[in-house]
Formats: sequence, C-alpha cells, structure tokens
Amino acid sequence: MEDKNVSKPLRNKVIQYLDYMAETQKQDKMAEETIFSSLSESLQTDLKKDINGQVLRESLLFQSTFGSTFRNALSYSLVQQTLSPGEIIFDVIE
Repeated sequence: MEDKNVSKPLRNKVIQYLDYMAETQKQDKMAEETIFSSLSESLQTDLKKDINGQVLRESLLFQSTFGSTFRNALSYSLVQQTLSPGEIIFDVIE
C-alpha cells in the first residue's frame, strides 16, 4: 500500500479491517455458506425470508415504524455485510 501512496489513515483502516475479519471468520461461516449455496433457489429464498423476517420482527424500530406487509417484503431484500468496529456506515453532511 505504501508503493501506491495510500494514506496512512486509510492503510490503518484496511489493516484494522483485515485483522477484524481474521478474528471473526471461522470454518463455521464457510460451512454455512456451502450448505446455503447447496440449497435450491426456492429454499434459499424461504430461508432468507424467515431469518431476515425474524430480525425485522424483533427490531423495535421496524416493528413500530413499518407494517408487517412492508417488513415481509423487505425481508427478501436484506443483505448481510460485515463491518469493522468504528467503521462509518453513513455520514451526515450539513
């Protein structure tokens, strides 16, 4: 990264992210992905809906703000992302 003139703060963020990923990723995650990808598309969809729907039902924010029809539709669209501690998800610009 030094060869590419990457700024020191960004290099530190990348290193921190890689360290975090190394700590959190385990063989279980790989096995889970292998099992999931071996399911039929229909079963994958049903499983995503069930798991994501449970998360949305347990969230007070989604429970109090949105109806069950919206939460149900949203459960098909959620995508899991892994972020490192302290990583900015969005920034409000005034």
